[in-house]
Amino acid sequence: MVRLLVDEANERQLKVTFTEPFLRARELMFNDAGLGPLTFRCAQRGNKMTFSGADWLKYQQRYGIRGGDTISIEGIANNQCETFEVIRA
Repeated sequence: MVRLLVDEANERQLKVTFTEPFLRARELMFNDAGLGPLTFRCAQRGNKMTFSGADWLKYQQRYGIRGGDTISIEGIANNQCETFEVIRA
């Protein structure tokens, strides 16, 4: 499991900070229980990562992620994960 601290979240993108490397892909795919299959574009610089794309907009509109929240990601393999969950601040 990887936990990411949300620095900024809006309808265009999610910016997070991580303490250990976990993903070296240009996109992350997962199946959300409420929204179905989603794909986020990923860009990394140092210990910062930005998620974006049309599916990010859907996810943000449904869950309303804010700065200070935490994202928990489990079951990462290749460019897919089993869970992408928001933990409220």
